[in-house]
Amino acid sequence: MIKLLATAALLPALIGTAHAGACMPCPGQDSDAPRAIYTETDGGTALLTCNGEGQFTAMLSQVTENFPETMRKPAPYRRGADVQLTTPERESEAKWVIVPAIDTIISVSHANAARIFNTAVRGVPRNVKVDGKDFVSLELPEGDDSFKAFAKTCRA
Repeated sequence: MIKLLATAALLPALIGTAHAGACMPCPGQDSDAPRAIYTETDGGTALLTCNGEGQFTAMLSQVTENFPETMRKPAPYRRGADVQLTTPERESEAKWVIVPAIDTIISVSHANAARIFNTAVRGVPRNVKVDGKDFVSLELPEGDDSFKAFAKTCRA
């Protein structure tokens, strides 16, 4: 599940957690070998993609339903933001991109997206802090069949 602020001007920090939904291949993806998966929960959406070289991109959003439809909306304005990702092992800060029109942040580097992927694989808690807002918690689903197919596809 995602509890995330996507921009400094957005809603106040969300508190608490809820149960994560299942991973699903994005529309148009082969369910046996997806290169893009997402999970929608009552707290938001996480989307992971990988290219042919296995390089990851992560998108984290406050959108709680119909995320594929949200991705079709015009969202011309983007800006950089400092994002802190904290796990029990380490804390790091990196530039991400905020897309305010769809309440979403996008990783700029493979390394940051890979950290989201790895925390999902290991099932460890992670916190995200955007633009000086309070820490919020991400809870992604355990490695279901869609997630496993995604991981296998990206490794190949």
